[in-house]
Amino acid sequence: MTYRITPQVQAATLTAQTAAHSVRIAQLQQQIASGSKINRPSDDPYGTKILLSRQTLLTQYQTQKSTVSAARDRLNQANSDLLSIGTMFVQASSTASEARSSLSSDETEAYATAVDAMITQLRDSANSQFDGAYIFSGDAVQTAPYP
Repeated sequence: MTYRITPQVQAATLTAQTAAHSVRIAQLQQQIASGSKINRPSDDPYGTKILLSRQTLLTQYQTQKSTVSAARDRLNQANSDLLSIGTMFVQASSTASEARSSLSSDETEAYATAVDAMITQLRDSANSQFDGAYIFSGDAVQTAPYP
């Protein structure tokens, strides 16, 4: 059996191919104009699935990064406060040693005043806050641990 290709079949084939090329040119022009290969989910369903899953992962990573950053900043603040508290304990120990050898009540009162100032500084450091929450108050972040 032989097939005969008529001018009408050739014209219909060329018209269909031209229409398909026009659609493809329009898609490519849209990709160029938008800068994206996928403008609608129907452009590439599998690519859309991959893109959405990667965007979800990116969002999760960004959330984790901000959480880690906030925790690092909070720990740095706590570390700084603890170092300050340690320094105050050393100063208090030194002051107490000096106070033992004091002879006059005026010197003793001066040492007592210095120790009171250190206690106030210690309480302030122990009640330090980060982002409006007390660092050393455990779960009760809105309550000062040492009033």
